[in-house]
Parts: sequence; C-alpha cells; structure tokens
Amino acid sequence: MADTGTNGREIIIARTRAILADERNLFIDRGEVYARADQGGDSGYFLVSLQRPEDYAKGHVPGAINIPFSEIAKADSLRKLPHDKKIVLICYVGHWAGSAALLLNQLGYEAYDMRFGTLGWNNTTDGLGEAKGYLTSLGKSLDLLVEKGMHQ
Repeated sequence: MADTGTNGREIIIARTRAILADERNLFIDRGEVYARADQGGDSGYFLVSLQRPEDYAKGHVPGAINIPFSEIAKADSLRKLPHDKKIVLICYVGHWAGSAALLLNQLGYEAYDMRFGTLGWNNTTDGLGEAKGYLTSLGKSLDLLVEKGMHQ
C-alpha cells in the first residue's frame, strides 16, 4: 500500500482512498469462516474476538483469540496480528468489527468484519453480554411502523 503524503492525516486519507478504490469487500460471511477456518483448518485465517474478556469467557467463536475492541489499536495488540493471513474480526453484532477492519486495513493488514459477529454465529450464547438482553428485548418490539414511498 503506497503512502502518498507528508503527515499522518494525509497518509491515512491516501490509504483509505486506496482501500475504497480496491473495491475488496471488507465483510466475510460466517459460512466461509465456519467451512474454511473452523471446520476446514485453513491456516490462512486468523480469528480475533473483539468481545470484552468477561463475555469472551462465556462464549466465542472457536479458535478466536481475544483482543477487546478498546485494545485493538494498541501496539501490543497489533504485534499479535499476522500480516500474511486474513484477519477475521468478530464483535457482538458486526459494528465494532467494521470499524476495526477499516483501521487494520489502513495499517496494511488484510482484515475483515465477520458479518453479524457473535450474534450471527450463535445467538443464544452468553458471550453476547449486554447485547443478548437488548437483542432479546427487541424481539418483542420489532413491530414498529415503517414508512413507505418517497419523500420529495
């Protein structure tokens, strides 16, 4: 990834433009992770759970190491990540992993957000932490009205 710029801001902008121009999908489907990394033993994948340690201990994707989202940009955490593998980031529902995937790609890693995170892997695990209670409560309120048509 070429760095064109003289300061950190210009370099990040250039790297972000390069990522977007590449048009590589930054998402990875759980089916691929399951078939290739979990069941297939493909060593080209490196799984990282972004859960809080207490939630990771209660349930996480098999084979994933734990680097909490709040720690992912720290030097000690970055040293744990390989530059020669697909890094699959797994959070609770996919939001944090999306941000972390962009960041890691800006830093030169090949990183992906596992679509729907831990929720998409196992929606009954206590590893969902606070999100589990919130998501369960949503099941009772998903009948809110939607609007149809175009606004002009």
